[in-house]
Amino acid sequence: MKLINKQIKKISVVTGLAVFTAMSSLAVQPGQAAEWLSQTNFTTTELPVPEESLAQEQAAVALKDNFGVRETVIKIPVSIISSASGYKTIDVGPGVANLDYAKVIQWQKNVDAGRERWRLDPLQVARMEGRNYGFTDKDTFKIVKRLDRSEIARHGEIHVKVTHNNKDYTMILVKPFGGGDAIWTTYKVYGYQQPAPPSQTTGKTLFSTGKYDGWKWQKNSYPRDMAFAAIVDYAAQLKQDPRIPQSVLKKVQDVDYNNKVVLFAYLGTAPTGGYGIGIEKITMQANKMTVTVHTKSPEANSMVTMAATRPADYIALDRAIFDIWGGVDISFVDQTGRVLSKNKVTISHR
Repeated sequence: MKLINKQIKKISVVTGLAVFTAMSSLAVQPGQAAEWLSQTNFTTTELPVPEESLAQEQAAVALKDNFGVRETVIKIPVSIISSASGYKTIDVGPGVANLDYAKVIQWQKNVDAGRERWRLDPLQVARMEGRNYGFTDKDTFKIVKRLDRSEIARHGEIHVKVTHNNKDYTMILVKPFGGGDAIWTTYKVYGYQQPAPPSQTTGKTLFSTGKYDGWKWQKNSYPRDMAFAAIVDYAAQLKQDPRIPQSVLKKVQDVDYNNKVVLFAYLGTAPTGGYGIGIEKITMQANKMTVTVHTKSPEANSMVTMAATRPADYIALDRAIFDIWGGVDISFVDQTGRVLSKNKVTISHR
């Protein structure tokens, strides 16, 4: 799909009208299409216009049903591109719902100019754009489904299976435009659980460590007695909360709770050695705190002690951090972004 610079003068419906669709409350609006075209020059091509096509050309806006979706179709004249087999038109629609067309149009222009050619390869697109969902170069990517046309995108849809931390996800890629050099981009990502959130950090980082980066969780589930706690009063909470064994909580009994709050992560009873849990990051935005824990389990046939273990970790933060009107909402999540527990800490001034 090559966009050629010059200015449009005249073109018939028979020789080609690009169709840019504004789906009801979705996709591209007519103003966006007009703005894009106003910034893009096309080659001048003068061709005879048959009389029967003039009436069609005058009907510039029409309604139609496309896979059951009510659409407003804006017909915009575009230039003709010559090829060995004759003439063909540039097809830029109908639009794919929920795509940011300001971005995809610029990406297509970059490809047409010889840059970012990886956007033409679905697997490369999955690898590059998959980084926004926490996927890495160590993960496996495999195309498992191809559609030349679908309800989502009439120019093509591809499903890519991504295996990340021993769990499978599916990336849905679509073609926003038609043509041999049209780009691919991500429409949606889903799997057995919610994919990892985008890698960009939001809020303030209160704690971070990289010592658990090599850990991997090899199992399908966590121990049933897994538990998390925000401890503001050791004696009172130990009596009221039986989830975590007293023998495990002993490691935080000497913390100065007049000045500290302890965030405690307990993996639960593991059948053997080789298991672990560590707090690797704590971030805070307004009154929302996220505690990211990293877990590990032993690989098959690895040498481990056969005695049961009870891995746990904790971080003590200044009590003043939690002294916020209305309290602090705390979410414990694992390395894949899965929410494991939610807590709330409210500092009372009585």
